Amino acid sequence: MPNVQILSRALTVVLALACSRVSAARSEPDAMELELSGGGVTSYVIVKPDNATPVDSYAVRILAEGLKQKTGVTFPVVASAGAGEQKRICVGVSAAAEKDLGRDPRPAMRDQEFAVRSIGQNICLYGKGVHGNLYAVVDFLDNTLERRWCVDEYYEKPSFNRLESLAIKPFARSRAPSFAYRMLGFPNEFNYQYGYNICLPPEVRAGWGLPEGTLPVFDNPVWVHTSFLYIPPDPGRGFPWLKDQGYFATHPEFYGENINRQRMPEQLCYANPGLRAELTKNILTHIGLLRKEKTDDRPILIALDQEDPATGKFCYCDACAALEQRYHSPAGQRCEAFW
Repeated sequence: MPNVQILSRALTVVLALACSRVSAARSEPDAMELELSGGGVTSYVIVKPDNATPVDSYAVRILAEGLKQKTGVTFPVVASAGAGEQKRICVGVSAAAEKDLGRDPRPAMRDQEFAVRSIGQNICLYGKGVHGNLYAVVDFLDNTLERRWCVDEYYEKPSFNRLESLAIKPFARSRAPSFAYRMLGFPNEFNYQYGYNICLPPEVRAGWGLPEGTLPVFDNPVWVHTSFLYIPPDPGRGFPWLKDQGYFATHPEFYGENINRQRMPEQLCYANPGLRAELTKNILTHIGLLRKEKTDDRPILIALDQEDPATGKFCYCDACAALEQRYHSPAGQRCEAFW
């Protein structure tokens, strides 16, 4: 009986030691894993792109902030030349990134396509086009660091589950947006990171509190509800370079009839040939002025859309009604005017 007790105690000790070793082993990163942080420090640096654009600088900033939130550790941001042989997270295709990639992969990529991948103990986050590098960083934050967003009315705040010792498994992902140009909801930072890439003129970016580095793929001079900027019904509602600042007084026929068949300065009557000619002339004048002022090679996008009042239809006049019948849509007058 004493021998049985001794064996039982010995077995208990052996099992306890085995369990402790298993627990200890589980707390250590796997040989294939990338240990991004541990014990309050990191051996990684973030390498910013060579010749970084404002969008690239924004991408680097949110990556550094995300890693800090996730691990509590500050990841140094360095230029490619200062990376040396340190473990690195490269944003964009820099000289340091090309050491791992072997070549610049962007010529074979589609516009806005991005890739996130680990290569050995290093990480490359890159893409093609104005926002390609940003979309790669967003994918890494969401799908590798498991970032989540907390909704607060129009403005969302990112959050992470804190892990002071963070080891991740090797990964490789790539994706391209299904639609080239996207205007998703309102222009806030959340929507911008997830693909809102048009109709972001400077005054909108400032008014909505968007950060430095928010840039659309087109040069957008105006945002929405823009038709009266080109055909203002009264002074103060149009571009300052327009000769006529009160079209409702001079050309009431340019404006839609309401349901009571009265001309009202609420929407335009696109069936009117004179309105089409004047609107086209003013838009072309605007494009000419914009070209003289341009400082980059982004294409110009002119947003022309209806005004805000809910009038049911743009216009109830006979000409607009005929176009509605022809095109089987209340938008028939716009189809006729622009297409």
